[in-house]
Amino acid sequence: MNDNDVNKAIARHSAGATVQHRGPFSDLEVPDSDDSENRQSMRDKWVAPFYMNLQIESEEFWQRYWQVQGEVNVSLCVELLSWFDWRPRIVGAFFVAIERFDETTDLIDRLLLRSDVCFAGRGYALALARIGTPQATDFLVDYLDYYLTRRDLQFDQLACMGALQSLDIRNGTTLAQPFMKRCEEFYVDNHFINCADSVQGFETRLSALESFVAR
Repeated sequence: MNDNDVNKAIARHSAGATVQHRGPFSDLEVPDSDDSENRQSMRDKWVAPFYMNLQIESEEFWQRYWQVQGEVNVSLCVELLSWFDWRPRIVGAFFVAIERFDETTDLIDRLLLRSDVCFAGRGYALALARIGTPQATDFLVDYLDYYLTRRDLQFDQLACMGALQSLDIRNGTTLAQPFMKRCEEFYVDNHFINCADSVQGFETRLSALESFVAR
């Protein structure tokens, strides 16, 4: 491996590509923005103030968000989601969750199913739970149906379980129910994780977000 390859590998790891894997979703197409001229100003305004405050249910996050809410639109979210970096992607997903930009559903689905970078999946799950369309629900089911078979890839299974359960609560469905046993089996060797508690934690977070949106 030459110096250029080493630098690329380091950059990808920093961006969140901490686990290299292939699966049935690896070839799904996603945009890859490389607008380096605009990149630093975007980081300063849209990424740094929000990804450092990942508690989307916190007052501080919302005080910052309300200052710029008038500038948040679908194009901005798509641009943030198009970076190969978990930081702008999770911010873009949070903004989608807040504004319920259902035009981004397919992009978020492909990013979630590919799972190229860490951390961002919790934002994708939150966005899909807020969008709440049958398409968003199907994507969560697809994710769980595959990734709960990959015990070597402990990614965002809990967040997606929480998102699907939250949609069940709102829609009067039981789609998450058959996945609960699979979730418990998936984490059977991890005594620090309780699937039911994690699912409830997601619902608490989603409810807090909805309370802020309703203000």
